[in-house]
Amino acid sequence: MLATKAEEFAKKFDIANFKASSGWLEKFKVRQGISFKKVCGEEKSVDTQSSDMLQWNEKLALLLQSYSPDDIYNADETGIFFRLLPDKTLEFKNVDCHGGKKNKERLTAMVCANMSGTDKLPLLIIGKPSNPRCFKHVKSLPTEYDANKKAWMTSDIFKEWVKKLDKKMRKKERKIALIIDNCPAHPKIPGLQAVDLVFLPPNTTSKTQPMDQGIIQSLKVQYRKRVLIKYINAIDKGQTPVISILDALHLLSQAWNNVRQSTIANCFRHAGFTVTDSTPEEEEEDDIEDNIHLATLRTHGLSPDVLHKFTTVDEDIETCADLSEDAIVEEIRMKNAPEEITDNTSADDIIEPQIQPPSSEEIMAACEVMRHYFECSENSQEILQHLNVITATVHRDNIMKRSAHRSRVACLFHHK
Repeated sequence: MLATKAEEFAKKFDIANFKASSGWLEKFKVRQGISFKKVCGEEKSVDTQSSDMLQWNEKLALLLQSYSPDDIYNADETGIFFRLLPDKTLEFKNVDCHGGKKNKERLTAMVCANMSGTDKLPLLIIGKPSNPRCFKHVKSLPTEYDANKKAWMTSDIFKEWVKKLDKKMRKKERKIALIIDNCPAHPKIPGLQAVDLVFLPPNTTSKTQPMDQGIIQSLKVQYRKRVLIKYINAIDKGQTPVISILDALHLLSQAWNNVRQSTIANCFRHAGFTVTDSTPEEEEEDDIEDNIHLATLRTHGLSPDVLHKFTTVDEDIETCADLSEDAIVEEIRMKNAPEEITDNTSADDIIEPQIQPPSSEEIMAACEVMRHYFECSENSQEILQHLNVITATVHRDNIMKRSAHRSRVACLFHHK
């Protein structure tokens, strides 16, 4: 069976002169850890979901005994139409936002946090272009970024992300449990030392996945409020509103930072992650920025009902391929195919402005403005300290650049 299927795949990949010999088959089995086993008995005719849930509850109880809330993490992907606007608002009637592809441009976000809500890992964002125009001159991103032609999570991207997390936790001398669903893009990863992968039972994530209890929804609410505010500000200035991929990364990072610790802890509790001696998390006070955002949006014709539909429009889009043969072949072809357009693979990205690095004078002037602002604000001592560090860093970088420039000039002069 394995040899026959291998020859079928060879034809699909246009591999000539391939023969699935017995020697190839034995080596393949060794590489993939496949062994011959006898099938014993029959599958019991029981309610699979109830059985899975019962086993998961037992497993979860042991997990909560073995790890502290700070060391139990949950990760999940979600698709985001990052340029989408509401379909019901009078304020945006002059904006060219009609039709299909532009509004349905998507990203996939991997969201991960621990049970206590004290550690929100940086978002992993997956887009279609590997090097969009808006990334030119940009050397630091607010989130992690990867790309493939469908903006999907793949097993290779997931493996790389988990291995980086494992390395990070090893350096901190920590041991964590990472709860994930058992989708095709989440394979088992041998050799992990600091990360224990724990797979949720199939067809139960709506109840067992903490991210699905409101964490991802909170992220999208925060993100879309910022998108709308950005559009409103652009229109008020008479500008054409544009959300680039880089803009989306910054807005998603800001949105993730604004997801509350209590929200995360409560969502874990709703998914059954409870410790017997723990007390329910108290809700934090209303965020002033959130209230201002909501008030602004409502004055522009966006009712709570419209906002709710707007924030849930992409909750069911696919974030990874299934395990069909065609999907496997396509994923391999996507992985091995050369990048057709190195600078930009999205037609909409053509309108995105390239980021031009500010001059040293502009940076120092901006630091002076911020310093004066916070000097005139109460309880800003810590911010001023951080600002002083930033100013010193910019000053040091300027000295190093000037020194390097003088060295190059001296070398050229000496050469002549």
